[in-house]
Amino acid sequence: MEAFSLREGERVWTYELAERGDSAGAVIEDVLSVGETVVVTASYKGSISENDSVDIYEQGMLAVGLDGQTGELLWEVEQEFTADMWHEPEHEVSPGGEVFFLSVRGEDRYEFLLDPDTGEEVQGEVYRDRTERHSVALLDGGYVDSVSEDEDDFVEYRRMSFGGDLLGRASVQRLPGEGNSGPELVLEDGVLRLGYLEDEDLVRGPVVAEFVEWGSESEPEKMNLDMTVNEEWWSEPDPSFSLGAPVVLSVPGAVVVTEDEPGPWTVVGLT
Repeated sequence: MEAFSLREGERVWTYELAERGDSAGAVIEDVLSVGETVVVTASYKGSISENDSVDIYEQGMLAVGLDGQTGELLWEVEQEFTADMWHEPEHEVSPGGEVFFLSVRGEDRYEFLLDPDTGEEVQGEVYRDRTERHSVALLDGGYVDSVSEDEDDFVEYRRMSFGGDLLGRASVQRLPGEGNSGPELVLEDGVLRLGYLEDEDLVRGPVVAEFVEWGSESEPEKMNLDMTVNEEWWSEPDPSFSLGAPVVLSVPGAVVVTEDEPGPWTVVGLT
């Protein structure tokens, strides 16, 4: 890895991952800027053995925190594991950059909830009921999950602390074609959701936004985002083109809704 100054374009620092045992070397999966820290996630592959005619791969995941100004190594987290296929680490950063969640699934699941500045583990757990509930968002002080039963026409959201305390709950009618959840964004006062499928054929329809407040029992108001340019494009009779779910992103002072696929799309901003 190399870091360069934006103004002069000069190399500021370099960092190289150390060799890992008999592995072929670590592969950098992602580089994140979290506050003043550069967080690097990587994976490496070891030997292959056989168990009951199944190949077992020895491997590992690695995360390091570097000082953004100097490249100095601040902390390092490493986990070796085995599995019947290669796995890459998954990660998530809370909106304020206060918590970094790192996980990988092998024969066992390994999870780390870390302070990105120090690499120290944050007390508590995240996404506890993973087998029953859908992981929605990591927050600075907890997380949000949801559940939608097949026989139930509602989705329930929970805002939980890392210590297991219920901080907020909201229940809302399920959107057409929605499983556990659709495109959504967790905000301080609730969850912003997007509907984009027609009821009968579950084909792409108008994009509608609704905001579900924590603790509210009333039906949320729906807002048509009027993404007509997008609709004209994806309604063209081209069987090779299919537009999927829209995306919703938080930017300073607003929320932006647009398409995930590249194209001349409409971008809608909400305050």
